[in-house]
Amino acid sequence: MVLKDLEDEIYKIAKKNREDESENPDSHEKYYKDVTKAIKKAGGGNVEYISCDYYENLEKEIITYTNERKRPFYVILDPYHEFAGWTNSGYIMFEHPKVKHAKKVDFFGGFDKLAEDLGNLSYDALGEFLSKLYKKISKDGHADEKRGRKQLAKQLNYAAKHIGNAWKICKPFMTS
Repeated sequence: MVLKDLEDEIYKIAKKNREDESENPDSHEKYYKDVTKAIKKAGGGNVEYISCDYYENLEKEIITYTNERKRPFYVILDPYHEFAGWTNSGYIMFEHPKVKHAKKVDFFGGFDKLAEDLGNLSYDALGEFLSKLYKKISKDGHADEKRGRKQLAKQLNYAAKHIGNAWKICKPFMTS
């Protein structure tokens, strides 16, 4: 799932439902059903709609939502509020899709920009990233070993070991 594509799809749904509202007073409910359907089709999990007058209220909602869920989630602006001319802000929160192996990352600039940005991290930030990458690759290596993928598991564990070594080199330079 590419988040930008999903946001564009939700924008189109909001615009169409807003145009239909004069003919169909229930179009707002239809809008939520259509958006939920689009999010689910893109692989997203549970969907919540929030309307907030102040940013602090949104922050409280996000904290509550985070405490109730184990999966990461996205928060996007609800374009329906803009089309309706409402003064309060609306947000759509939904669980991050369960993705086995993504074809791309939702990162502005693609892999080249991501690699450049990671390469430019300070030692403490790079160390933290390498630590998390080490744990993820180790976990994947163990999972592949359990599935009988011995060669892949061996290479992942080898890569994880070297990432772990790089993290150990960064560790003395970490400031926090």
